Amino acid sequence: GLRTRALTRVWHDSDTLFTYMLERAPGSHLANLNLGAVRKAAVGTERDPARRRELLAEAMRLFERGLERRRTPRLLVNLADSHAVLARFPDEPRAPNLARAVELAREAVAVAEARGRPDPELRLRLGRYLFGAGQPAAAAREFEAYVGVHPERAEAWFFLAQSREAAGDRDGARDAYEEVLRRDGTHAPSAERLRALRGGAPAGTMGRPNG
Repeated sequence: GLRTRALTRVWHDSDTLFTYMLERAPGSHLANLNLGAVRKAAVGTERDPARRRELLAEAMRLFERGLERRRTPRLLVNLADSHAVLARFPDEPRAPNLARAVELAREAVAVAEARGRPDPELRLRLGRYLFGAGQPAAAAREFEAYVGVHPERAEAWFFLAQSREAAGDRDGARDAYEEVLRRDGTHAPSAERLRALRGGAPAGTMGRPNG
């Protein structure tokens, strides 16, 4: 019909499609979410630092505008992720951005649970932000909840092991590293940390679950 032909004329890619949809429905939380997600994804492929900053700022404005209409878990976690990305910019304050990421992710978890649709992936994301914010014990609780639902995920067990080790729970860390290796016997970081823990070596430098 006419609507399909009109969309075809502007649907060159996701950016042009969602820009068009937002122009048609500027008050739609979904339109703001969709275009914001496209802008945020572009940050990862953009090489120019100034343009990366512009894309991220635009994505955050779109997510915030969407949240003014409706506070949904997807909007909340996308804005949280944007703050976590911003925290990695060299001239941006790390701690306040990660604290904001944690706050938004907690709200996303709470909103999803209040609606009767708990999403374990939100708790995984929250755990990663908590670890990055220097709260490994709190992060471990989120990862424990996640592996309780998805015990097959070696990556989540590794996040749990890192968090437990950083929190000083060496026995719990050993157990979690062993769970990683049961699922992925080639996981070299887990094998290395497990050897160190069994040998009584102090915890070394560990990568952050949030990248």
